[in-house]
Order: sequence, then structure tokens, then C-alpha cells
Amino acid sequence: MKELQSGKLISTMDNYDIKVWIKKNNTLECEFTLKNGGKSYDILEVRKNEVVALSGNNINFYDLNKRDKINSISGFEGHNFNPGKKFCLVNHELLLFCGSDNIFLVDYKAYQLINKIACEKIITLYKLSSNCIFSGQENGDIKQWQCNGRDTKLYSYKKEAHTNFICLIFRLNNQIFTGDNFGNIKFWDLK
Repeated sequence: MKELQSGKLISTMDNYDIKVWIKKNNTLECEFTLKNGGKSYDILEVRKNEVVALSGNNINFYDLNKRDKINSISGFEGHNFNPGKKFCLVNHELLLFCGSDNIFLVDYKAYQLINKIACEKIITLYKLSSNCIFSGQENGDIKQWQCNGRDTKLYSYKKEAHTNFICLIFRLNNQIFTGDNFGNIKFWDLK
């Protein structure tokens, strides 16, 4: 479940639906439901009232004002449906999205795939700054990516940072925290 810019909440469900929730009298009520058509483990608001969600081998874009799908990009490989963030905004027009063996760069204004970057067994993405993205891998590695405009390249990586897949990456002050599937948490100084 994530909070939208409007203050409403959005969630993906086991039955593939996407639900938008409103807060009323200290409770949540489902305002409306969107049919996503496939399993989704991440959803992201790319613009106010526009979200992107996974659906099988597609990424679907929804207009929450119209309560309808407005676009879809197909042809991605099967996704690695382990817990973790699958989408990451690079800037006001570009989105990174992880499949199981690639990172995809998508122009979300034009609804167009721009580039595919090989990245074996990726689980999660985290945006550290305007040009730096971290990825957590199934084998426990952490990779750091440099994003300059429409060009994304591997910058560095920590081999065997964990012994199991990394499902969480986040920043707190000058440290990066990573968590794996066994519940281990490590922190790394940003230098």
C-alpha cells in the first residue's frame, strides 16, 4: 500500500486488482477498483493521479481520475516476484523498472521503452540521488548504477553483500541500509 499525492492510498491485491482507498472516520474505504489483469508486486505514482503497475509481461499506466487504463507497454520478460521495489523514477520523464534479468529504462511521458540493461537476478531498486540508483540482487550483491539522461551504466558493486536475496534498500542520513530475505540488515557508509 502506498500514499498518493492526493492523500488517498493505493494497493495491489492478490486477485490482481488495484484498489484506491480513502480515509473516512479513522477507517479506510475502497473508493474504486481497477482490473490489472496480472499479478503485481509494485505500483508507483509517476504523475499526480497517474500510476504504473506490473501485469504479467506488461507495465500498465492508469489514470486515476478516469479510473481506467490509458496505456500499456508489453514484451518484458517474466518478472521476479519477490518482495521489493520494482519501479524507480529517474527524473520527470524517465522510469527504471526491473525484470528478472534486465533493468528497463522507460519514457513514461511517451509510454515508450528506451533501453534494456542486462542485470542478472535483480530483486529491488532504490534511487539514492538524481543520477545514482542501487539494485539488490538475488545472490546478495548490491550494484550501483549511474544514470545520466537516457544513459544508464553500472558504476560499482559490492559482491556478496548478503548471503541471500536483497529485498530492501533505503537511505538514512549518510548510510544505506540493506535487508535480505533471512531478516538480516546491514548498513553501508556513503563515501
